[in-house]
Amino acid sequence: MENFDTIIIGSGVGGLATAICLARAGQKVVVLEQHYVPGGWSHSFMLNGHRFSPGVHYVGLIDEGDSTNDLYRGLGIANDMVFFRMNPEAYEHCLIGDETINIPAGIDNFKKALSRRYPKEEKNINKYLTLVQNVSIELQLMPKLKGWWQKITVPFRTKNFGKYALFPLKKVVGWHIKDEMLKTVLNIQCGDHGLSPNRACFPVHCSVMSHYFNGGFYPMGGGGGIVKAMTNGVKRNGGEVRVKQSVEKILMENNKAIGIQLKDGQKLLPKQLFPTPILQSHT
Repeated sequence: MENFDTIIIGSGVGGLATAICLARAGQKVVVLEQHYVPGGWSHSFMLNGHRFSPGVHYVGLIDEGDSTNDLYRGLGIANDMVFFRMNPEAYEHCLIGDETINIPAGIDNFKKALSRRYPKEEKNINKYLTLVQNVSIELQLMPKLKGWWQKITVPFRTKNFGKYALFPLKKVVGWHIKDEMLKTVLNIQCGDHGLSPNRACFPVHCSVMSHYFNGGFYPMGGGGGIVKAMTNGVKRNGGEVRVKQSVEKILMENNKAIGIQLKDGQKLLPKQLFPTPILQSHT
């Protein structure tokens, strides 16, 4: 039996980011992955000489000072990755029937491009995309509010979020946009969060859209480039990432998780110093 401070099941980017943080804090961490490569949906694989990344198609907010850039710098892995800016005139393409609608970087450019194509909807386009931007800003603001006065003024600071938070994307788009093709274009990024417009939470869709308002970036090496930087970050701080590790069960004692057992019978037990030592990642 081996002893660790923390055992993380699953090596998606959530599990790897957690492992980096805990290892940097001085814990002995191990990440267990049942696949033959780490990374979860962010991994890359080769097929007939071509590299495929099943989950990472593009990344937003990579410019200096943007949140994704800050995240990678906070994890200490920013210098281990290279990102290429995708075509700012059309970083994303909507192929709908025989039509191709290009999405440019920059929210103002996006508004203008859609307004030229759908001139009758210009006012609605500006109003809707401004709402998307405001809801996203308010969503990011809430965790930053400190103190009694700021918290009591939350309804005023997040009025757009509060008004639309409980409605699905399809309803909110329908209230603002009439052209069916334009609705489809504005819903195209549902593929990034995986829910249809009638099921997608409107603020979640807003956060995805605003993530790409300044355009998209592609990592060198595909999603695997990000995973490589993260796994190196874990190892650099004394942690381990193990592949081909199928967890059979989480060991319980007095209704508390005390370790894990692999399919080959091997047991890994966290040190008893930490009350919640086993994390299961689904990202």
